[in-house]
Amino acid sequence: MAGVILLSSCSLYQKYEANNTVPADIMGDVVQSDDTISLGALGWRQLFTDPLLQQLIEKTLQNNTDVQQALLTVQQAQNDLKSAQLGWLPILSFDPSGKLSRFNGTTTRSYELPMTFTWQAGIFGQVTTKKRLAKAKRQQMDDYRQAVQTALAANVASTYYELVMLDRELQILQETQVVWEESLEAMRVLFEAGLYMSPAVYQMEASLASVKSGIVEVQESIHITEAALCLLLSEPPHAIARSPHGTFVMPEQLHVGLPLRLLSARPDVRQAASNMEIAYYESQQAHQAFYPDITISGSIGWSTAEGMVNPSQFLAQAVASMVQPIFTQGKLRAQYKNAKINQEKARLQFVQTLLGAGNEVYQQLRICHKTEQKATAHLPQDRAKGRVSHIHRQLPARSLSRHFGADEERHKHLCRGAQGTRGLAHGTNHGGTESLRRHSGSHQSLYSSGRLLIKKRRGLSQQKVLVNNVIAAR
Repeated sequence: MAGVILLSSCSLYQKYEANNTVPADIMGDVVQSDDTISLGALGWRQLFTDPLLQQLIEKTLQNNTDVQQALLTVQQAQNDLKSAQLGWLPILSFDPSGKLSRFNGTTTRSYELPMTFTWQAGIFGQVTTKKRLAKAKRQQMDDYRQAVQTALAANVASTYYELVMLDRELQILQETQVVWEESLEAMRVLFEAGLYMSPAVYQMEASLASVKSGIVEVQESIHITEAALCLLLSEPPHAIARSPHGTFVMPEQLHVGLPLRLLSARPDVRQAASNMEIAYYESQQAHQAFYPDITISGSIGWSTAEGMVNPSQFLAQAVASMVQPIFTQGKLRAQYKNAKINQEKARLQFVQTLLGAGNEVYQQLRICHKTEQKATAHLPQDRAKGRVSHIHRQLPARSLSRHFGADEERHKHLCRGAQGTRGLAHGTNHGGTESLRRHSGSHQSLYSSGRLLIKKRRGLSQQKVLVNNVIAAR
């Protein structure tokens, strides 16, 4: 019987062995098995090189309340681990007592000064399992802390880059507003001169109003985004210092590496693996509850009683006890079965977390690759738009220059005719000369208006480029 108990108790000391196999295709076809450096091995300072962004992340990791709560949770788990590591030592306590009694006119006084102790033998692995369980919980809390810090760093970087893009969008809209205000003023002048139709002016006014409304919306978005970033910093809302667009450099290529190396660096995956280890040791504890619990207790001290020859005597005693559960109304069996179920649930949760992490990495890497392809594909399109804009800018200028050039030649011809007849008909032709001057003056103003139109049309072509930049920035 003792041999059977000893043989079956060997499994009670068995240490958890992780069997976290990661499929090779967990991240689809984006794996680069020949990479020596994995993306998961890079620190956030290597990814985010902007000094202002690094300062914001460091301040967030120091001041954020979520991080502070995670650190306190880690300290609690560490305290539990230290207590479990001392489980092999006995529990000591000082238990003094005094007694006063009176019987048949006789008063008796006595007291005891014992030092008691209790020690759990734990020969069936109860103490060892308790220590390993505390260690697994401590690791789980540390992974939780890292998960909180990683999420905060990512949120701060994302919000920071969003502010930078909003600043760039606001700059483009403000530049567009200046150009379109000048264009609207020129179109109103040409409308009054009869060269533009009223719908074109109204359309330009509506476009300018839309740009002004867009500026207000972008400014509102900047204030809201700054307030959200201040919340991550655990600070009241205020302006955030940031670098201008195009002044910081991001890594041009990110190495994926092996799936096991990349996913093992994720704190959420490690936390799910710690849950499996915790469930294993909890199941082991439920199994150990079926075995005897051996406890040794005793006391050492002094005892005195009135009337004794020796008023103080040294006393010592030791008691060994064993508790073997026999019938517990099925509670121990139910606890063991539930612990096994929890262990299977932790395994399934780990598989789901692993699949989710691989899917998330696959999606983000695909987005990065497609973004690079889109940027490459847009280069010919941008060059084509530039050529079309250049042609549209040149055609109106050439047609208007030909039109107003002919008017200028007619004006010069009339002026030469007027100068030739001035001496012959100085008095009688005075009215005709004035008429010629008025005619030439009207042509000269029309010529100036045409030149202004050519200049503003070039400005309109530049504003089209700015509008394209606004669309691209969004």
